[in-house]
Amino acid sequence: MAIIKGSVEITKKAYDTSVAQQTADDAKQETIEINKTLTEVDKTLTEVDKRVSEAQSKADESLEKAQEGFDKGQSAIDDLANLKIGSNNLLPNSSYKYGFDNWEGSTTSPYFIRGAESDYPSASILEIAKTTSTTQQKASVPIKIKADTTYTISFDIKLTGAIPQENIAIFGVRSFDSADKTNSGANATKNVYVRTNVIPAIKTGVWFRVSAQYLTDSSEFLRVIPYNGDGTSVLNVQYRRIQVEEGNISTDWTESSSDVDKAVLLVDNKMGAIAGRVTDAEGNITTLTATAEGLQTSVKDKADSSTVTQLADVVASKVSNTDFESNKTQTAELISASVKDKADSSTVTQLADNINLKVDKNGIINQINVSSEGILIAGENVWISGKTKIDNAVIKNAMIDSISANKLTAGTIDAGKINVINLNASNISAGIITGANLAINLNSGEVTFQKGIIQRADKLFSIDVTEGVIESYDSDGGFTISKGEITLNSSPGLTIGNSKKYGTITYKWKLLDASGLALIGEEGFSLGTSNAVKNIANSTVNQGSSISGNKEGYLNVFSRQVINLSSGDLYSYGSLNYKSLASIEIGNTSRNKSEVAISANIIRLSAKSGDHFELIEDSTSALVRSTVIYSRTYASAANMHITGSGTIGRSTSASKYKLAIEEDKTDNYKNILKLKHKTWYDKANTEVYARALDDKDTFDWDNPADEVLPVERIHGLIAEDLVEAGLTEFVSYGELNDDGTKEVEGIQYDRLVVPLLQIVKDHQIEIEKLKERIK
Repeated sequence: MAIIKGSVEITKKAYDTSVAQQTADDAKQETIEINKTLTEVDKTLTEVDKRVSEAQSKADESLEKAQEGFDKGQSAIDDLANLKIGSNNLLPNSSYKYGFDNWEGSTTSPYFIRGAESDYPSASILEIAKTTSTTQQKASVPIKIKADTTYTISFDIKLTGAIPQENIAIFGVRSFDSADKTNSGANATKNVYVRTNVIPAIKTGVWFRVSAQYLTDSSEFLRVIPYNGDGTSVLNVQYRRIQVEEGNISTDWTESSSDVDKAVLLVDNKMGAIAGRVTDAEGNITTLTATAEGLQTSVKDKADSSTVTQLADVVASKVSNTDFESNKTQTAELISASVKDKADSSTVTQLADNINLKVDKNGIINQINVSSEGILIAGENVWISGKTKIDNAVIKNAMIDSISANKLTAGTIDAGKINVINLNASNISAGIITGANLAINLNSGEVTFQKGIIQRADKLFSIDVTEGVIESYDSDGGFTISKGEITLNSSPGLTIGNSKKYGTITYKWKLLDASGLALIGEEGFSLGTSNAVKNIANSTVNQGSSISGNKEGYLNVFSRQVINLSSGDLYSYGSLNYKSLASIEIGNTSRNKSEVAISANIIRLSAKSGDHFELIEDSTSALVRSTVIYSRTYASAANMHITGSGTIGRSTSASKYKLAIEEDKTDNYKNILKLKHKTWYDKANTEVYARALDDKDTFDWDNPADEVLPVERIHGLIAEDLVEAGLTEFVSYGELNDDGTKEVEGIQYDRLVVPLLQIVKDHQIEIEKLKERIK
């Protein structure tokens, strides 16, 4: 049964009523039946609307519950703190690959950007040419810094044309209390110059690497200034690989992190979420959030945005801009799609036994409803064009243009015998709508497409039934769904062509030895949170998390708070036998906000097979072991010292490392003669040997983890004997105790030669005196 409600505008040309006579009673009865049918249809539509509303509410409830999980994943990223991995060049565009971007002042003569040389092909060159002025300078944009902090400034410099004047300025560093203040010595709170006297044996045409430390004052901004201070009009100065970094150690030059694309990823085990965000300078943002309940992705630019949410029982998508919004929701029992603007909206809803298409404008609804009971077409105006066949139908109040039929009888019009150009009727009823490539079974509610394409006029949205492909695009690109994959492209390849592939979301078996959901980028990939920012050089507070990589093999992982990598079996540590996995933590660890912490039962650093550095624990205590250090030998004297806190340092004796040097005029050096030579057994080694003997049947004597040395008598002095002899200056002590005392630890054997030397001097004097007496 098919029902058409509304009116159809048709031009009436000719109609021979003599062949279609009906009695007034028959017409009246048909009218009653039609009105009854319309009442039943309205009742059916109300029931369908109720079922659709219930299914949609169920889907919305699932989406709302899952959104809480997605919001928690994003919230965890919003709380991430600053992360700094290794050294970072705070100076943007230090390679000059962006011309004079992030550099102030003139971009014409005497300032030039020269091509990179072969030794550093990624670093272009700034040249300040000959000039009679001594104020030619090229200042960077203000760099956000910390107050009262040491920074290291390093750069390459080459002089051409002539040897410069003595002690002229070649580089400047200035502090400012505001980024808005222009570059001048008067505006600066601190002004420091690097001069030619820091370059040893100045030569022309040769690159020199210069490094200097700069202690900031209370100001928050800094400019670095390549500076040609020579006024002879014959000197050209070239600069490259300029670097500004926190700390007092100069590291190898790298480009600023602000010159690298920004993408962040967070894996939050506590929240049970993976969240990522990718942004660029044009304001485009892509986010991905995954929880145990589902997956949500979004893409937006300044004008448009799209979101796809996938749960176990719901898949929902949304695309919107300032004027339009489209939504699609799919569950096991419902498929619903809608498009709306400020005044109009259209909805397509499909249940197992019902399909409904609806357009609403200012409360006026036009719709088509297909169910197992029939088809309803309802609207203010209905137009039907093309060849139309109606079986067993009733047409009420019709205007028919150019009827040509073999037979018309009262009460029945055989649609197989006539061609209808325009049709105006209150009701058309039928059981099945069929076509060459489309069949709608009104009894079962099944709609079957054989082939063909459903598409928007601009071809940016299409459903290809023949190929089984769905495409949705805008001017910036979009996605294609085909054969279980979502492919991101620049344009829809099926309908427009010339499409550039960006990447694919699919299910891959053992992609790089891992099976499951796969995100595959053609040129690279990036996942990040919507708030991700990594831009230290421009004084922006870092936030969010991201991970990105490209096909050249570069991978960048960034997080505002902590990056944690852990694996392996549980191991015990500490006196309370805490349990942990082997892990590497970068960032805000429990002890420091900028730290790399490595924890494991055994930590091994290997340069090649057999050569490594180990942090392990044997049956006695934790220890550090290195076969590399043992294998490397020197003829020099020992010069390593270990403090009471375990710090390792080099022992030195040159005067440049000493203050207030004076002669020791005390005479207690003779007390060394009071010391007695003693022998003993090493306590720790003896205890280890004893434990090995107790377990000699099972003890593995060849295991390097439990090294057992022979128990032998050791010859030497006792540190406490030196204290009693008043030679405390030759004794080493541990850390300070709570009562202010220090425990005796060892003897500085290398310095015992000092009192012996004085004794030898005394003996030499006595010998000389005796020689004189003999004469």
